[in-house]
Parts: sequence; structure tokens; C-alpha cells
Amino acid sequence: GVGENPLTFSPDNVVAAEGDIIQFVFDGSPGQHSVVQSDFENPCQPLDGGFNSGFVDVAAGFSGPFQVYELQVKNASAPIWFYCAQITPEPHCPGGMSGVINQGSGGNTIDEY
Repeated sequence: GVGENPLTFSPDNVVAAEGDIIQFVFDGSPGQHSVVQSDFENPCQPLDGGFNSGFVDVAAGFSGPFQVYELQVKNASAPIWFYCAQITPEPHCPGGMSGVINQGSGGNTIDEY
């Protein structure tokens, strides 16, 4: 879920195969969140040419159906870093609202992002 806890992606570390469809379900209520591609070297900054869901509003007490953003994994060996670009009332990404698809076994971990 996106914004469920309230400043998290759940789960924040996903393993996916090439061709898998990842669904980001905007179920954090209330809130306005996004999912934006980044890279490990520039956390919390949009990646040129990367994906961006735009902001999605979820009203207080809303119980669904929730908006979903889908992403197809094209290269399972390349990590896909992402974050929420919302900055009000406080920046969400530095608050922990970030994640990764196919983190891999190198030193770049979600905890270090």
C-alpha cells in the first residue's frame, strides 16, 4: 500500500521477475501521495525519463476502490528505486516513504537509501 502507515510503501523491498506487473495501491487515508522513480545515487530526486504517477488524493474515511498505478518490470537485474514526492506538511521521502524493486545483493540497500 501507498501511504498506509502513513509515510511508507508496504512492502518497501520487492523481488520481481522480468515481465511482472507491480501494483502501487494508493490506500493511505487521508493523504496525497505519489510514486516517482529515482536512483540510489540521487535519493528523493526524480530520475530523468523515469516513471511518475502524479499525486493521488485519498480522502479521509475513503474505503475504496483505491487508485492503482502499475509498473511492468522490464529488467529484473536492474534495481528500481522509488519514493513519494509529496513535501507537505513535511517531505515524505526523507521521512521514510521510499522503496526498491529488485534491490540485489550489492551494498545499495533500502536502509542506506
